[in-house]
Amino acid sequence: MTIIGNADLNRSRYVKFPPDPPPAARMFVLPEEFRCPPHRYPVHQAGKNLEAYFYDFWQRHAAGIRSPYVYLPVFWTNNYVVRGFRPWPPAQEVLDMLPRDLPCFTIVQNDDGVLERVPPQVLVFGSGGVGDIPLPLLCDPHPSWSGPRDLLASFVGVIRRSFNDRTKVRTRMLEALADRSEFVLIESRDNRALFEEMMQRSIFALCPRGYGKTSFRLYEAIQMGAIPVYIYDEPWLPYRDVLDWNSFSVLVHVDRIRELPEILYRHTPQEIADKQTRLRSLLADYFSFDGTCRQILRMLGERPVRVDSAPGGAPPQGGTPCGGPC
Repeated sequence: MTIIGNADLNRSRYVKFPPDPPPAARMFVLPEEFRCPPHRYPVHQAGKNLEAYFYDFWQRHAAGIRSPYVYLPVFWTNNYVVRGFRPWPPAQEVLDMLPRDLPCFTIVQNDDGVLERVPPQVLVFGSGGVGDIPLPLLCDPHPSWSGPRDLLASFVGVIRRSFNDRTKVRTRMLEALADRSEFVLIESRDNRALFEEMMQRSIFALCPRGYGKTSFRLYEAIQMGAIPVYIYDEPWLPYRDVLDWNSFSVLVHVDRIRELPEILYRHTPQEIADKQTRLRSLLADYFSFDGTCRQILRMLGERPVRVDSAPGGAPPQGGTPCGGPC
């Protein structure tokens, strides 16, 4: 693995490499303060988030990595938690010093993305809803479940707290479904046992966006085998170049939330079984930490397409945005 730059960020020591053929894995070396210790969110999180996990993954697999992009290993989200979710001048200094003709990439989980000014040669993989390339918003895995499910759909979590519901998608979900007994909506915070029980009992898991454009629950549902129902206003879905999300989930724009019961009831038992099978087949390769890291390397090996340049403003791929006839 080639290390570019030194700990005091002396620009004179940055190295340029020919882009073709792609050189071995290259990474900027930064002081340890750029990689703050992990924070615990969600509440059951005990391991590393994707930013920190990828840093270890990159170093473990460096010998086999070939990419023209240089990795910028900043743990943005951990830094923001420690420093009060404000731009950090040393990080801005690093970004400003990057060679303009050297393609770089970084990974951020923060819902608001990288808070500093990011130069155009830096490709940002974002899992929270801001960046150039969407990634799944992952946390420590929950127990898998393949047993019987006796509930149509459920949601356990924060609904009306203003911080989580700044776009009112969750409030609109509650207003549309509160009088439907087949939809179990429970306002709860930090009750992991109840969350897992309801998720394991549900055929469909209601996954409205939170503060960011997506939520952890979308991928927690996939982990536990519930068909995710992504309720969105601005879609943030990874892997649309290779995955048809309508084959394993239900996608519903919030403006069509009152049609959700009809959309779910249109699913035949065979269609439900097919989506559940598809979920299981995708989990390891696309929605685990290792799988996501491998997908990042795949995208770096190809020509990455920034989400804002996708046709039609980056709508969900495959079928209609609401997951059924619109």
